[in-house]
Amino acid sequence: MNKYFTNITSNSADFYVYGTIVDEKQEDWFTGEKSETEVDPIEFKNELDDLKGRGIKDFNIYINSGGGSVFASSTLVSMIRRFRDETGAKIHSFIDGLCASASTYLCMVADEINVYRNSIMMIHKPMTFAMGNSEDLEKEINALNAIEDDMMIPMYMEKAKVDEAQIKDLIKNETWFSGNEKDDMFIGNFFKINYLDTAKNVPVNLTKGMLNSYKHIPQDLVENSRPKQQNDVVEKAQIDYSNYEQKLCSLKKEEC
Repeated sequence: MNKYFTNITSNSADFYVYGTIVDEKQEDWFTGEKSETEVDPIEFKNELDDLKGRGIKDFNIYINSGGGSVFASSTLVSMIRRFRDETGAKIHSFIDGLCASASTYLCMVADEINVYRNSIMMIHKPMTFAMGNSEDLEKEINALNAIEDDMMIPMYMEKAKVDEAQIKDLIKNETWFSGNEKDDMFIGNFFKINYLDTAKNVPVNLTKGMLNSYKHIPQDLVENSRPKQQNDVVEKAQIDYSNYEQKLCSLKKEEC
């Protein structure tokens, strides 16, 4: 059963990126289940390999994601590029809601970027969490700089309508773009897109992690995210804790 691809026909397939992009899916400590929305490169590769030889001509990527792992996203981009080279398929990306941070890599790898009136895109300098001595941290800095200089900027420049210096400034300043043609920060003012003059009925939900990580989130997005956060709190409060108790017993090597 496919986890990532839907509507597979004799010549097309749809890939939905409606969650966080992760290096590898981990089981939830409380429930023992894996996320249904996270995107994992390992699982993705297995399904993508199955598509080869099917005559896929149109590979559609639908995005409503706050991003995730820089390294996982760059890996997905590499796999999609190889798929295109090997099959001749055309890649189409659609910003259904939010396309932020590392999910923009999956947007930019497409031959054609489709933007709706409600589309939102955000780019910023790559970030990571690190610990260790000065040499360890220097390695992380060099890796982040390499990702920005060797992967992000060339990829953005393939679709850019402005010069490289401006793209670098937009990345540095954590820039939020909109799908509103009348907005100065309209995506189409900066990148080559195919504008779809309609709105996609997809709610943009910012996670708590995003709210804590970014400095320039549009206020209306912050306001619209609050009901979702409240719902998340209610849902977490309703978790069945029987599995949690079993885990505690197992750790204590006791029978329940």
